[in-house]
Amino acid sequence: MEQVHKHKGFKRFYFLCVMAVLFLLLAGCRTTNGISKNSRYVQEENIFKYLEYDIPSAAEDTYIFIRLYEPVYSNPFYIANLLKFCVKITEVNDFYASHASIGFSLQDNFYGLTQGGWPELNVEHCTNISTNDYMSRCDVERSEQIVYALKVTPEEYNKAKRLLVENELATYDPAKIFPVATRSVKRSFFTTKKNQPLERFNTIHAKHKPVGPAEEINPEKRFVCSTFVSYILNEAVQSVHDFFEAYNIDYRYMTVTDIAAIPGVEYLFRSSWEDYERASYEFASQNTAFLPYLSLDKTQVVSADVASEQVLN
Repeated sequence: MEQVHKHKGFKRFYFLCVMAVLFLLLAGCRTTNGISKNSRYVQEENIFKYLEYDIPSAAEDTYIFIRLYEPVYSNPFYIANLLKFCVKITEVNDFYASHASIGFSLQDNFYGLTQGGWPELNVEHCTNISTNDYMSRCDVERSEQIVYALKVTPEEYNKAKRLLVENELATYDPAKIFPVATRSVKRSFFTTKKNQPLERFNTIHAKHKPVGPAEEINPEKRFVCSTFVSYILNEAVQSVHDFFEAYNIDYRYMTVTDIAAIPGVEYLFRSSWEDYERASYEFASQNTAFLPYLSLDKTQVVSADVASEQVLN
């Protein structure tokens, strides 16, 4: 009888932990709800114009880039700080980040999904935050970003771009936070450290429906930022799909920092938002295989070498 009571007490405590984190996450996610779709940030230009380039001919390898963010909000009382707090207390990876985006070059043109603005899937510039609702509320000097690269085939690179465009009406759904929050609480507070890594936790605990074939496009349109990036990678990149399938990983449960734990995802560099351009050119000047990914814009007839020299000087 005593064991039954202990079991019930554990389940009750677990439920309360999940609900507490979920409440704070939902509160944080409502931070952009106050931004009307009629705000000054409504996009009048084609946000996908930055995809209108091919893989650079000088590139030795083809890469998809992922950018994770550690935002610092200009207003210390901004409610999104609750979201940051929840992410931090349930984080099991060795660093913290609360937002994810995907890109196809090292230029400051990444794509992320946030709630409230229009469109919700939007281009994000660390060095020009005035064009994006979410970015505009952050302090560019104190906020940081981390860039990763995933080597892919040219076909996978182009498929990921196509999926991005085909999902231009994807929406940020706060309800999708519930499974992520439940999983994060269980993983952080009720799982031994050796079983917390992405593939081990999912193999032991997760009971998700099977991942569909990589060549099939999932019709789902509602995500949070980390699940949207994971969805694109799962649908477009065969190695990511195979990893998810092998370890029973569902992209609907992926956290922001879990993306960096996908095999093949390689850390490149870190910087403040304000210093992104300098940091990207400094990195590429020391890792010349990435220089072609800094001169993809067909409207700028400037070689990567010249651009790098201009920025660094």
